[in-house]
Order: sequence, then C-alpha cells, then structure tokens
Amino acid sequence: MVGEFAALLPETEFIGFTANERFITCDRLDGFPVFSFENLATHCPPANYSMYVALEYARQSADRQRLRNEAATAGYHMASIVHPSAVISRSAKIGAHCLIGESVVVQAFAEIGENVSLNARAFLGESARLGDNVYLGAGVIVERQAQVGDHVTIRSGTIIAEGRKVGADTTLAAHSVIANDLPPGTLTHPFLTGLGRIVDKRRPG
Repeated sequence: MVGEFAALLPETEFIGFTANERFITCDRLDGFPVFSFENLATHCPPANYSMYVALEYARQSADRQRLRNEAATAGYHMASIVHPSAVISRSAKIGAHCLIGESVVVQAFAEIGENVSLNARAFLGESARLGDNVYLGAGVIVERQAQVGDHVTIRSGTIIAEGRKVGADTTLAAHSVIANDLPPGTLTHPFLTGLGRIVDKRRPG
C-alpha cells in the first residue's frame, strides 16, 4: 500500500522494498526489487535515498519506532508519505516519518507527532493533538481540541469526543466512542463490559 502511495507522488521515485535478510522469501515484490536491510547501503547509499518503515501497529507501534531508529542511525532520511487526496491545513504541524492516507482531513492548528499513521478517511479536528507513535485506523474521528498520547492504537471507526484526553499506551477497539478522558494504558475490547488496563506494555521482542 505504501509503495502505491509513493508511486503517486510526483516528487518521489519508488525503487523497492527492504527487510531483514531472514524474512526475505523472494527477489521481487509487485515488480520491485527486495533488498536485504543488512546490505542495503551497498545498493542504496544513505546519502541518496529516503526510507519509510511500513509496519502497522503491533506492540503499539514500538516495532516501527525501533526500525525507524535503526534506519536513521544508518544515515537514511526518514520520509513522510501523504496521499494526494488528503486535505491538510497550512497551519497544521506534522512530525517526521508519518503516513497520511486517502481522504484524510487535518484541520487548522492540529498537531501530529512523529512516526504516526493516519489511515483512509481519518479526521483530525481543529487544534487536536496526536503524540508520537500513534496509529489511527480508517475512519477514526478525533474531534477538535482532543489530545491523544504516545503509543496509542485507535482502530477503525472510533470517535474521540471534543476536548477529551486519551492517555499514552492505550488501545481502543474498532467503533469505540470515547466521551470521557482515559488514563494511560486503557484497553477497550468487544468482550469487555468496561474499560480494561494494559499491564504488559511494548514487550521486548
């Protein structure tokens, strides 16, 4: 998906994929070469290329953050990818290494941290704030002046009401409606009758 997005950007030439060598099972993917990360600098010198780490929200985006840091340490510029259909206010602030998908709306004075993914049709209202390493599923609505902490995963169709605060390390099930502030480490799930708590956050692995 990210490769398709990158191919739509006139200023971007998408050249291929990379993964750790132990995970590579083919030489090409969707017609593009697959490079081992261990030997990537030989084929794609860091001074000449940018990279985006295209992982989802496993372990509250900790894996994406770790790999982003490894690539940056190797000297690669960490790219952000914004789909051409996204509507972003000129006054909004967007951190490094973000993915903004199809028909996303980011309103005036909204702020987005680093290493954030906003999937198709997500909405970020006026002066709303997202921390670092946040994942918003398709159609998530974060109303004006709401605040979302670091390492938060919000699955598709969820609504965060105006001015509410969602604490760090929280995971919200699809189609949740959040009308009150949530403390850090909150978990919502269809099988829970109330709010749960995450007690084993971002395990090493």
